[in-house]
Amino acid sequence: MYKTKLKELLAQQISIHNNQTTTDIVAIIIDCLKKAEKQSIPSRIINLNGPKIKVSPEAKRLLNLSKQKHRIWVVKGRPTGTDKSYIERKEAKYNARKILRKERAIEKENFYHQLEQQPSNKTCFKLINRNMGRENLNTPLIQHENKEISCPDEQKEVFGEIL
Repeated sequence: MYKTKLKELLAQQISIHNNQTTTDIVAIIIDCLKKAEKQSIPSRIINLNGPKIKVSPEAKRLLNLSKQKHRIWVVKGRPTGTDKSYIERKEAKYNARKILRKERAIEKENFYHQLEQQPSNKTCFKLINRNMGRENLNTPLIQHENKEISCPDEQKEVFGEIL
């Protein structure tokens, strides 16, 4: 299919541009090659893999700024110490991470508040799945029958009784 498209385009261009210089002919051939490639070879859409984090517009702006500063730093040869690009990169990275941590903490607090206000199967299982497989937990205390429960296994049992 590529060859037929290329032949058609070359025949068409040669008939139009009959008396040209060699540089013009080379330019025409390159143009025909590009057009034939675009018409016959399908372009593949690249799917980016990885986690899709939900962030606010401000956090997104800071993340993009951090990436830009990193690229500038890499182009300059990755200098360290008191170099301006190095310091700007560190500051941008610090600010982006700070706002991401803040947003995650707010999201976590909202989740726990929702769990306390409107407990449901979905939110309970989210909490259980969140706590599974972790050694060091900062699990919030759950009060049940005037008893504070912080162990994930005991929390599962309480949720099982409630639900």
